[in-house]
Amino acid sequence: MRHFTIWLLLLLVCCSNPSTETGNSAPVNQALAQPSLQVLLEAQAMHHFSSPEQPDKFKIQLQGDSILTATARVSIVTEANDTIWSDAFPATALLTDEEPQLTAAAQEAYIMQRIDHFFEAQNFLTEAIEDDARFDRELNGNYQIWQEIKQQHRPGFAYMTGDEQGHTLSYSAKLGKAVVVDSCC
Repeated sequence: MRHFTIWLLLLLVCCSNPSTETGNSAPVNQALAQPSLQVLLEAQAMHHFSSPEQPDKFKIQLQGDSILTATARVSIVTEANDTIWSDAFPATALLTDEEPQLTAAAQEAYIMQRIDHFFEAQNFLTEAIEDDARFDRELNGNYQIWQEIKQQHRPGFAYMTGDEQGHTLSYSAKLGKAVVVDSCC
């Protein structure tokens, strides 16, 4: 019954969202309450992202009963406490193709290492979109938003799930939230 209630709430919130933006962006809706699960591991970083004056808080948490069954939740929250990015995926998405052959303990250790290194300096980009980059609808989402970010030379944040699924985020002032400007391979 609890799962039905959560799905019903999710459906109602998604259907009532007045946004007409169709780019690759995660829903940012604080009305969706995260289940109160045990936080197994957390990493945080403060970084200038949505504003050059005020740093934003980047956070990843593993929530659940165990590392291998946990949900990884990534969020970016402004100084004003507005959530501008939220993403959730199975913690096992942090494993690469080689790690499934490892023991459960080794897989847990690898996931914990990925969490510890999630906000390394190399993942924060001076510019999310390089000057010579060309737009590709399949990889870059909404053209107008992509152009806005490229022209404003907005900073970016990149993270990987698995071996090959990279996500590059940047802040869109027009939308007032972070969006995916590149998602590849």
